[in-house]
Amino acid sequence: MDARPYHLQETMAALQSPEIHSTIGAAWRRRLAALGALGFLCPALSSAATWNIYEDGSGDARTIQDAMAKAAAGDTVLVWPGTYLDPIQMTSDVSLISQAGAATTILDADGAIVAIDAGQTAPVTGVLVQGFTITGVRYGGLFDVARTIDVDGDAVVRDCIISGNFAIVAGAHLRRGDLRIYDTLFENNRGGRSAPWVAGVSCRRGYVIVERCTFDTLTYGLSLRVEEGDVEFRDNVLRDCVEPIEILAGVSSVLIYDNLFDGIPHPITVSGGPSVIIRRNTFARAGPTGAALGPGIGENTIIDRNVFTGAYWGLWVCSICTGVTVTCNDSWDNTINWLGHDGGGDNFSLDPLYCDPAGGDFTVAENSPLLGHNSPCGDQVGTFGVGCPPMPVEASSWGAIKGRYR
Repeated sequence: MDARPYHLQETMAALQSPEIHSTIGAAWRRRLAALGALGFLCPALSSAATWNIYEDGSGDARTIQDAMAKAAAGDTVLVWPGTYLDPIQMTSDVSLISQAGAATTILDADGAIVAIDAGQTAPVTGVLVQGFTITGVRYGGLFDVARTIDVDGDAVVRDCIISGNFAIVAGAHLRRGDLRIYDTLFENNRGGRSAPWVAGVSCRRGYVIVERCTFDTLTYGLSLRVEEGDVEFRDNVLRDCVEPIEILAGVSSVLIYDNLFDGIPHPITVSGGPSVIIRRNTFARAGPTGAALGPGIGENTIIDRNVFTGAYWGLWVCSICTGVTVTCNDSWDNTINWLGHDGGGDNFSLDPLYCDPAGGDFTVAENSPLLGHNSPCGDQVGTFGVGCPPMPVEASSWGAIKGRYR
């Protein structure tokens, strides 16, 4: 599914702008007009409508749900700033977009067990939800399957704030299909104290991409839980989340790369034997009783070009597990840098020279050993590049450096 299903509408709108319209030739304008008249570019595009929704009910429909029920494939429900109560049942191939963004456009479920129904009732496809604060979901009892966003089909969620929900899945749940989440903040959500409670993203079966998102202060409930399917989890920030990412045995493949895990003890647990690649992440400040990564690392896992700092255990892997590959990682300033692995080969223990780790800045100095031209393995290690000038490095003998591997 296209991550931006509305890109063709944007392109056509741009072609009609005065700046572009004046630069294309008359022949091309005639061709575009003819194609549009024939519906060749997109059959739904020629009749697509925009439903403007206002907080006071004076728009093209009285409520968001009224517009969603009347909208046809290709339509957009455009929501203007305000707070809108009650859950929303999505319609296939209809986009739900805020006019001014998540800071001023709030979807409040007002205690319901779902805020965005994109498949709880029946499968829904081609869904886009963009630019809202989504809040107010409340778990009411034993038989409530409360989920803030519930998807069965395919959906894109982008530029949202999912906050202040208490549910089985207080963020977004994929029953089956395809769910892609971009540039979204998950904060102050709450689940229960163990699986299957999830405060962030849950996948029962399907394909999930989570990219450029922030998971912050999630009180109980996993940040990510995947039962079956394939997952790409990249360029995200996880900070002060109580419980880890959990990958279960039914998962086919998982890519976890270019993420920051800050202040999370034992951040990733892998059960069974899925193919998991944990690559170029920064694991920091797991605390005096935590592990930067481990011990719940299953077989068929590649741990490559990560940096581990500020924990009791740096990298803790099962010493008798087969199929765990550990290459080009830096474990530094942990009480025990390596457990179940000797840290040898092209792995190393050198000060990463973070710019301001106490302030949460894990970019590095120009002379950091994490940078490709400085690292012992000749490639970038960790998530971040240069963020500050060179820093002085305390001189060490070769014997002292070798001692860090033990």
